[in-house]
Amino acid sequence: MKKNLSLALVACVTLCGCYFNRDIDETIETDRYTLHLVSHNMFDHYEFDEQADTLLYTSTVPGLARFLGMDISNDTTMFVVDEAKQDFLPSYSAYIADRNPSQPDDYTPLLRAMMDRGILRADTVYKPLQLLELYDSARYARRMSGVDVDSSVLFHVEMKDGEPDPDRSFLCAISVVNQLRDTYRMPVSLGPGVRADLPIEVRWMNEDWPTDSLWLDDMGFRIVPDPQGRRMRIVEFNRCKGDI
Repeated sequence: MKKNLSLALVACVTLCGCYFNRDIDETIETDRYTLHLVSHNMFDHYEFDEQADTLLYTSTVPGLARFLGMDISNDTTMFVVDEAKQDFLPSYSAYIADRNPSQPDDYTPLLRAMMDRGILRADTVYKPLQLLELYDSARYARRMSGVDVDSSVLFHVEMKDGEPDPDRSFLCAISVVNQLRDTYRMPVSLGPGVRADLPIEVRWMNEDWPTDSLWLDDMGFRIVPDPQGRRMRIVEFNRCKGDI
């Protein structure tokens, strides 16, 4: 539960656009949510509803949409933005009030309302689904041997001499999926039997597929076509032309 603004700030991600000097104050309402989208120069003067469950997120409009979409994504849907454009788009503070926080997040109506308002555009394509499969459990066990894994957390990184300590750091399998989607726009999901919180080595994709795929193989993973022949729904968010 997001509960209050101070806690939500921990999850705040900032993508600094090259300009954000327009005075923007947009309010979008759905049955459950209220979204206030404000320019940074107006944020200090904004009054928040202390009674509502709140979330603060700072980003571009496409970045905000991807963040909202991630909460409703599933095995056959992914949300993307054109990363090359983000540094050239204005960045805003988005304040989201949730009037029904006891229910799981579902920002679909909010995304639709943004599109109806002409703030957001969503383009959809479908591609064959691929799966991240753990094909060699013995190889995986050897690579992870000695890593002190706390199963109560999804990732843990401790630094040693400026690098992640390999004996005390780990990510999780879902982070590999997210990195493959973000780095390569790969339509991939976890394969059967691969837990989202399965610990893996700390490593970030470096946009070099031969190197990244070799690392996956060394960890005992491989990318395979979905045996059911399913397709991945890929939604790319862009802002509409206009004041925002």
